[in-house]
Amino acid sequence: AWLERVPRARPVHLLVNYFDPHAPYAPPPGYDDLPGARRPLRSPDLELVVGLELSPAERSAYVDRYDGEIRFMDFHLGRLLAALARLGRFDDALLIVVGDHGELLGEHDLLQHGHALYEELIRVPLIIHLPGGRDRGRVRDEPVSIIDLLPLVARELGLPLPAEVEGVPLGERTVAFAELGRGAHFVQRYGARFDRDLQAVIRWPWKLIVSDSGEFEVHRLDRDPGESEDLRDAVPTRELWQALAAERGSLRPHVHDARPAQLTPDVLEQLRALGYLPR
Repeated sequence: AWLERVPRARPVHLLVNYFDPHAPYAPPPGYDDLPGARRPLRSPDLELVVGLELSPAERSAYVDRYDGEIRFMDFHLGRLLAALARLGRFDDALLIVVGDHGELLGEHDLLQHGHALYEELIRVPLIIHLPGGRDRGRVRDEPVSIIDLLPLVARELGLPLPAEVEGVPLGERTVAFAELGRGAHFVQRYGARFDRDLQAVIRWPWKLIVSDSGEFEVHRLDRDPGESEDLRDAVPTRELWQALAAERGSLRPHVHDARPAQLTPDVLEQLRALGYLPR
């Protein structure tokens, strides 16, 4: 509806956050017809399965509910793309579809996200439509980070970026890096197992995951994409540790604002609508 009101000659920047797929997994009618999508969950808000494997029926319930929400999002994303085409804006548009994180649905005896750096969580969808359909249908297999999207947008729009902006042009990244700070919620609810900061580095096909507690694990993703086998004692890891040290050294220190956040009634209502606060 907003696009319909914008004059055709005016450039637009549109950012849409499709909140689903996201817990609680409850696909709406019409998208809940997969075999397990209506099967009750052990706990609708269950975040972690600690030391407990899901039965095949339980896992199918989570997966089918999650897939139903993906189908629901896909339908509405299709509506947006169709509107862009109908309004004559699709062909010349720079379109980027990207996930902010993945989801664990029983892998590693875990559910949801925010507590680990396994591939199910950090290997996210990224689909780019370049103006004029350049490179249409091309699949790229080099490492990419979400922070590389800002340089891509700036290049396409001919905009300069400050020197301190992180991110590199697509195709120039050799190492992917991810970090995750300990979350108070998980520590309070599940204890010492999640009382740690994590960092991960991928130099394909190898991946190193390191905890600030001193624990680490090594995986070879081309042969073991599910990260089921820890190879830390079987392969030399010096290059991975060097890559991690280089990434750590390139990070700017985090700036912490000691002032308490001022949440307006409108912001609080938006957080409730998204499910982050109880009503």
